[in-house]
Amino acid sequence: MPSAICGILKSPFDIIADKFRGYIGMTMDMHERPDEVMAAVEAMMPHMLAIAKASADPARILPVSIWMHRGCVPFINPQQFDRYFWPTLKPIIEELWADGHQTLFYAEGKWHHHWDRFLELPEGSIIMHCDRDDVFAAKKKFGGTAINPSKSPAHPMNTFLLDLRLLRQRIRGRRGSAGRALGRASDAHLGGRGRGVLCV
Repeated sequence: MPSAICGILKSPFDIIADKFRGYIGMTMDMHERPDEVMAAVEAMMPHMLAIAKASADPARILPVSIWMHRGCVPFINPQQFDRYFWPTLKPIIEELWADGHQTLFYAEGKWHHHWDRFLELPEGSIIMHCDRDDVFAAKKKFGGTAINPSKSPAHPMNTFLLDLRLLRQRIRGRRGSAGRALGRASDAHLGGRGRGVLCV
């Protein structure tokens, strides 16, 4: 059984906010020197793409993972997301997809404010793990079959929503190379490229 992921990606915004300026520093910078923030975030883009490609699965079966946290409300507001976070992450996801790599969005926190932006991505290019969002609302928004192995016991409805028949079919390969199960049962995803977003 292979691992669940292969490859690593962080958003350029998160690298600056986490590793260079800190969250408080970045929050102040977005108000006091927005142009410098944008220049710094844009400068990180080629490095983040290079790391993701270098660490990605050469067989293009396992997705590249991205842990997303600083880009959601309440850390930044939707306007800041649209200005700094998304324009510097979206092209990386698109480039990975053009090279045959899906990206696993490990969406820590609540990301429903940005679901419309995620739908701008190429069809099938991401797998989305809902942490604290309403998995039923995510399924309605994105379509398809949703599995949500949320790590939070405080959200019992976010535990398991799964069409076992479809999962069995995909594990058995009836949908070709797109079907696969990854890692632990809680990390299983319904692979394939038929839907825009898979909510995992």
